[in-house]
Amino acid sequence: MSKNNVAIILLLFSLGIVIISMWFMLHKQPEKTDYLPTATNDSMFAVIGLQSSSEAKRSIEARTMQESYPVGTDEVELEITNHGESPLSYTGYYDFRMLENGEWQPLSPRSDVLFDSTEHLLKPGETVTQTVPIDLFEAPLKAGTYRISQLACFSTPDGGFTACSEITASLTIK
Repeated sequence: MSKNNVAIILLLFSLGIVIISMWFMLHKQPEKTDYLPTATNDSMFAVIGLQSSSEAKRSIEARTMQESYPVGTDEVELEITNHGESPLSYTGYYDFRMLENGEWQPLSPRSDVLFDSTEHLLKPGETVTQTVPIDLFEAPLKAGTYRISQLACFSTPDGGFTACSEITASLTIK
């Protein structure tokens, strides 16, 4: 083999190693320590009219204050309890979904709606009642089953987060 052929083979081999190394670095999975720890029993999908037993307690428990609301209701009161061991940080921004044909369909609020972005802190063992507006849509919510939820995170004293979960409750409009 000539020197040129050997040089070309070495160049192609080196180029292959560089390409494989770059692919590996770009597609490398994050280390396990790069993830937030998973919260235990981290979300609560409240069923109206049913009380949870002490065995089924969740990190966050949420429920509406009434079993059902009439069409045209402007707001609902949501009772939130932090059963976790850390303070719970959340805002007043909620995601709204309607149950249609057995599936939760997202609802889009009007474009002029401003959400409460104030950060609220709920200490371990505390319960708070939060007023959640539901008149955010072009037409009033029609009769049916709805779910309101939002992301909430358990915080550390230094301002970090240990895990994130959902504040979630269902409500019926008749």
